[in-house]
Amino acid sequence: MPVLSLIIPVYNTEAFLDRCLDSVLKQSLKQIEVIVVNDCSPGNTDEIIERYKDKFFSLKYLKHEKNRGLFLARLTGYRQASGNFIAFLDSDDYVTRDFYRKMICKAEEEGADIVIGRTVIEKIDGSHWIYNFHDISLRFPTIRGHEAVRTKFWEQEGLCYSWHTIWNKIYRKNLWEQAISYFERINTHVIMTEDIAFSSVLFYFANCVASVENDAYFYCENENASTNSSNIPIEKFKKNLNDIITVFDFVKNFLESQFADETLISHYNNFRKYYAKMWKNHAQSTYSGAEKESAFKLIEQLEPNLEEKIQYKDHFFNSQMVEWTGGLEYVKDIIAEERNEWISFDIFDTLIVRPFYKPEDLFSFLDPLYRKKMDTNASFKEIRIEGEKLAREKWGKLAPKREDILLEEIYLVISEYYKIPETIAKELMQTEIKLEENFLSIRKAGKELFDFTVSLGKNIILTSDMYLDRSTIVEILEKFEYREYKYLFLSSDIGLTKTTGNLFRYILKSLKISGEHMLHIGDTWNNDIERPKALGIQTFFLPKAIETMENKIQGVQTNACAFIGDYACADIVNRKKYKDSIGYGALLALAANKYFDNPYRFFNKESDFNADPYFIGYYPVGMHLLGFVKWLIEESRNYGYSKLYFTSRDGYLPMLVYEQLKELYPNAPQAEYLYTSRRALMPYILKSPYDFYDMPIEIRNHTPETLLEILDFAIKDGSQSVLIDILHELNMRETSCFKDKEQYYRFITAFLIYAYDAKKHQEAKNKCAAYYTQISENTATVDMGYSGRIQGAISEAAGRGIDVFFIHSDNKQYQVESIQHDFRIHSFYDFTPCMTGLIREHIFSSVEPSCIGFEWSVEKMAVPLFEMQLKEYQDTFIVHKIQEGTLDFIKDFKKVFQNHYKELPLKSTEVSYPYEGALRYMKSEDLKIFDASFFEDTVYGARTELKISDFLRQQYNEYNQNYRIAVASPLPQLTFGDMLNERLQGKSCIIQGLILLCLEREALRVKLWYKLQGRPLLFKLCKKIYHILWGK
Repeated sequence: MPVLSLIIPVYNTEAFLDRCLDSVLKQSLKQIEVIVVNDCSPGNTDEIIERYKDKFFSLKYLKHEKNRGLFLARLTGYRQASGNFIAFLDSDDYVTRDFYRKMICKAEEEGADIVIGRTVIEKIDGSHWIYNFHDISLRFPTIRGHEAVRTKFWEQEGLCYSWHTIWNKIYRKNLWEQAISYFERINTHVIMTEDIAFSSVLFYFANCVASVENDAYFYCENENASTNSSNIPIEKFKKNLNDIITVFDFVKNFLESQFADETLISHYNNFRKYYAKMWKNHAQSTYSGAEKESAFKLIEQLEPNLEEKIQYKDHFFNSQMVEWTGGLEYVKDIIAEERNEWISFDIFDTLIVRPFYKPEDLFSFLDPLYRKKMDTNASFKEIRIEGEKLAREKWGKLAPKREDILLEEIYLVISEYYKIPETIAKELMQTEIKLEENFLSIRKAGKELFDFTVSLGKNIILTSDMYLDRSTIVEILEKFEYREYKYLFLSSDIGLTKTTGNLFRYILKSLKISGEHMLHIGDTWNNDIERPKALGIQTFFLPKAIETMENKIQGVQTNACAFIGDYACADIVNRKKYKDSIGYGALLALAANKYFDNPYRFFNKESDFNADPYFIGYYPVGMHLLGFVKWLIEESRNYGYSKLYFTSRDGYLPMLVYEQLKELYPNAPQAEYLYTSRRALMPYILKSPYDFYDMPIEIRNHTPETLLEILDFAIKDGSQSVLIDILHELNMRETSCFKDKEQYYRFITAFLIYAYDAKKHQEAKNKCAAYYTQISENTATVDMGYSGRIQGAISEAAGRGIDVFFIHSDNKQYQVESIQHDFRIHSFYDFTPCMTGLIREHIFSSVEPSCIGFEWSVEKMAVPLFEMQLKEYQDTFIVHKIQEGTLDFIKDFKKVFQNHYKELPLKSTEVSYPYEGALRYMKSEDLKIFDASFFEDTVYGARTELKISDFLRQQYNEYNQNYRIAVASPLPQLTFGDMLNERLQGKSCIIQGLILLCLEREALRVKLWYKLQGRPLLFKLCKKIYHILWGK
């Protein structure tokens, strides 16, 4: 019985069918039932299938007498499927060798109904690219439960189409059995968006969804493809729109039949509107006259009264492409070559890894035992390093032909030279072995290659230059399920090493094979590449993760990724010293082992963080919050606080990190989330009428109208219209920004005379007080910072001074507030960082609506009142990914060091250097993660949306122009994109266009595309000129 039924529809794609079928023939999964559905294609499909009919495990060939469309062709294939899983492969696409086996393994391991694989775009010129944000969206922990799956699928509202494409996934057949009766309700010819119909139902019924990395489905760009929507005649446009209407009407009827909840229906409506906006935009820029009018009529059927236009943020997920290199996929092809009968793997750093920057850092963890047993303050690490050198020298003289030694022999020498009793030396040795076993973890890329080799039935040998004895290494291999090897060749066992090449000579002689029949995979260039190559052995280099991260591997570019912390240090900090720290090195190794486990992963060459919010969260943000929360726990325990209140919304991520780390610390204070905001506390910030003249706002960004919204807590009912009339008499418009302080003061005076309601103000204060008096004694709050005005208001509302922990405070106001309101400020940084707090708040904050005040509940309790505004998905997606990465870093840290965290030297500020370097020197490509993200600042700046990437670029430019000072150390190298953005800043549209024309035509093309959407004739003219000049 087949494991997988693979359905391949064919229509007018015979030119690519051989390539498609050949990729299936090469699959490491052999139990595939191939079902080819000829949808009345005019080409030579019959002839091609005849050539392949005897090559597959099982091949079924089905034919439609007339063309019925892609949707019905897929259903025809499904009805003949007998495999446990279903997948679809379009006949003009193809897949890498291990694509389906990996997904099947994942499905069985997780019990998943759907498994999603990686999509790689193959351009017409043969180059391979990945849509970065699509790929990041599909890297997630396994989703379990119907509601969780539905939420994950529908919340992106079609913006990330990789969620609903049907060909990059496998499905359990019983999931399709549940859905088929609904699919059969569509009996018309449908091509465009047919996958939305399938996915909407399948994800609704799925209970578990997983994803896999590496390997790829190659989606090949084809100008003649049935779903190609560029430059289409009006008749095809109409057919496409009718298909889309059919599909979305089907989905609507399905959701209604399932009594889907309001949130899901809202997501569906936005999904439909998004497609209407896209196609209306296409019609606007492509057609004119009667053709445009007929196109718009169909759009009206899809989405009546559509006024919204497509915006850049709608295309956020398609906004960045990264070249795909496919290193692991390449070596899988080599492993599969018939001549490679024997596949050899190095063990340490190839199949398993340590969480240390240097392997000898492990020896530091022997210090507590050594000091206790020997009653000394000396460190054992140096003894262990020097002892190994002495042992090698000794045995080199006693047994010159032996090229390696055993750990036991090292400790015998240590005992002899350093006068350590033999029993203590033996205990130290056993502890070292136990530490090795505890700290080691699997290298996923190595395990993936090992398992792939097993699936092919190849002969596997393992080899290592290692002083651990055979039984210990066998035990370690068993722990990580490396079982299916035939031979284990160890330098400590045989007395020969890879370093000299003699171990490889021994292996070839023992197996009685020549080098041409063996492939060796390892991480050390001399030992694993040069030495075996000299003997005719094929090799593949799988670099250490940390070396990849440090940009040391030729052809694998990661820029300043590992050294971004240097830029925050300038010339104040000794960089060598902090990098020599075992704690800092361990955190760096943790980040490298996670993200560069596959050293050949795609990486944006113009970036330091691969424009990946998850990596930014895992590495710089994760290290920073580990340092901050470690300091917070230790400081709060020192001061005897019983509870810490993390204030909304920027206390959200620190609180989640705190909840994880406090498990390592006995008697750490309890944590609680406290709703607060500048606006919610305005009744206490503006304690008396005099305070209204000194509101914490940027006056010139506000209007009377925006201030009246903020001051709603103290406005007489019905007084606004009177106040507006008074303002008109004072020559002030309610929607015009204040010109200066004098105008602002006149407004406040008028407000206090004609609109201020002292009783209403007091009632607002009463609600505040009722909420904040719940703060118990002997506690403190946790906040980003800065001036302490909010903390002063909390203290006023609570009726006593409430101490606070800040990331940092400002340069003056914090002390005034602290003294006036009698609270203590504990600051993590004893300085003010150059980068604004806005970006810090954005990264740390919950994406929930902001608390804007308080109201009485039915039980007469003060409860938070929230604004109605919700962030858009593109924005929350980035924040969620950053926070997911941060929490994964903390969880991984706990898992690795939970029994040894006290022995790991970590300086809290030191481990924040990468974070500060990232904030200050983020490259233009990395900033693009914030191209659809916005700050909300309705109080201080009176702006509901402030684009984060633009704001940060402006900050960088201002800082570079006004504050940069000469330093001896080099500043980070600007990428071409960074320099280009700097040149364009402040230039006119014409000058910008000329610069882009000369330096970056692709960027010019994209900008023109967005600018000219509403001007079809000019758009056509520019497009024609562009094609004439550059032919594409």
